[in-house]
Amino acid sequence: MFDWNNFLSFAKIAKPDHPECFHRTAISRAYYAAFHNALDFLISRGQSLPTDATCHKVVPDSLKALATTDRNSNYFSAGDNLKRLRVKRRIADYESAPNVKFNDVQLAIRLAEQISIDCR
Repeated sequence: MFDWNNFLSFAKIAKPDHPECFHRTAISRAYYAAFHNALDFLISRGQSLPTDATCHKVVPDSLKALATTDRNSNYFSAGDNLKRLRVKRRIADYESAPNVKFNDVQLAIRLAEQISIDCR
C-alpha cells in the first residue's frame, strides 16, 4: 500500500530559492498527502465515500460531521484545514496569478501535518 506521507516528505524538501513551479508542486503534494490520510481515516471508521471528484468536498464535510457525533473538535479542525489547504492547492494547480511563494509552501505543510495528526 502506498504511503501518502511520501508526498508530504517531497513537499518538505522545498527551499526558498527553488523556482515557483517547485513551490506549486509542493503545495499540491502536501494537499494530497493530507487528503488521502483523511480519506483513509474515514474509510477505517466505516464511512462510505464517493470515488469521483466530489470526494474532495465530501471528505472535509464528513470530518466535520464526525466531530459532532464523536464530540472531537480535532475532526472539525481537520475538516476546516483540509478545505483551506484545498484552496491553496487549487491556486497552485490552476491559477497563474498570484505568485506562489515559499511561505505558502510552509503553510501547506503545517496544515497537512496538523490534518494528519487530527485524523488519528
